[in-house]
Amino acid sequence: MRDLFVDFENMPLAKWETILEKELGSDYREKPAVKGLSLNGAQSFEKRVENPIRVISRAKPWWICQEIDPVDLGNLNATILESLAGGASALAIKIDKLWSVQDFEQVFDSVILEFIYLRFVFVSEANWHQEFSNNFLDFIKSNDLKLDALNYSFSNLSFFDTKVNLEVSMPQTDNIHADLAQVLFQLEKNILLTESISKPIVALKSRENFYLNLVQVKVLKHLWFKIAETYNKPTVQNLLVIIEANNQEADPNAQAIAYTQIAISSVIGGADMLSFEDLNYDQTQYGSQFASRITRNIQHVLQQESLIEEVIDASVGSYFIDNLASELNEKVWAEFRKLG
Repeated sequence: MRDLFVDFENMPLAKWETILEKELGSDYREKPAVKGLSLNGAQSFEKRVENPIRVISRAKPWWICQEIDPVDLGNLNATILESLAGGASALAIKIDKLWSVQDFEQVFDSVILEFIYLRFVFVSEANWHQEFSNNFLDFIKSNDLKLDALNYSFSNLSFFDTKVNLEVSMPQTDNIHADLAQVLFQLEKNILLTESISKPIVALKSRENFYLNLVQVKVLKHLWFKIAETYNKPTVQNLLVIIEANNQEADPNAQAIAYTQIAISSVIGGADMLSFEDLNYDQTQYGSQFASRITRNIQHVLQQESLIEEVIDASVGSYFIDNLASELNEKVWAEFRKLG
């Protein structure tokens, strides 16, 4: 196996740059994909990272999250059961009003909560968020469920609740290393410096660039592992990362292709959950459930046909990705230290 590539000619950097100029244009070096990172493949071609950043952990299989925007609570239970029957393993339910304990009972009737992941995504700030959280806990207690045995999280909660799992959301700007540093800072504050029971959970917006989307997950998990290790907190070292993506293309078929590359890069980077907005297929032509089914099936095909999660770290060994991850890691760490 050591002589596998002996018949292939070594390509010098100059020849590699010539190929890139032919394919991408002579000005490819002046086209950074994001502030502070060049994404120049030629620069990394002859530069090997000795200790590349590796995937720390990943849910296997990753959670396939169905986003649900309930029109009314009366139909929500049927929508949930249909989504779960269609292969969703996680639910992201948008919350715009207070639920009573009885509402929780109605919504999750016949749902085995221990087998799925629940995300409560609050769409706006309100003074009833704390009451919603308390009602959720009362619902759990009244059904003899153990809170620490459930997979769940609250997103965009308008107050800091130490009794439930809270997501940290990442602002998406053109400064990816500053964004990731802010996430780490918030995680440290929420998890390591308080008495909160929350698990470390982060919701990241997907990046259009395949490689940045991959390395943002890889680097974030790596740095959080090191930070928690420094605090001697082994129980919270493994970070759960959710990748969120919304429709950016007018054509749903084009968006399906975009979701596919987002899913592949996210899972290779170590993402634990993918939460995609339903493709915008015309409901009058295709029916009300078609878009949800196709959106989920993008991930089903990848899980069951490509088996990409079977490889622990498919990207390690790529000079370009290893260098990009190493560069981003250094910049994020420098930004994080400034915040401390």
